[in-house]
Amino acid sequence: SSLYLASGGELIYSTCTLNPRENEDNVRRFLECHKDFELTPFSVSGINAEDGTYTVLPHLSHSDGFFIAKMRLVK
Repeated sequence: SSLYLASGGELIYSTCTLNPRENEDNVRRFLECHKDFELTPFSVSGINAEDGTYTVLPHLSHSDGFFIAKMRLVK
């Protein structure tokens, strides 16, 4: 839960779906309700997610589809 993060703490939201309602929409709603969080860039396995989100597309990654968002508590 976001209530347990210290200032500067990071929260990862990830799903195994490509559904925007479960991914981008949930992140947007969370950020609207939690003004003390912001998306933060991340990089993993050569993938750069400069806007703080990344969607793993099955036809490009030869895996299942996933969504990842990284948020940071900035209070």
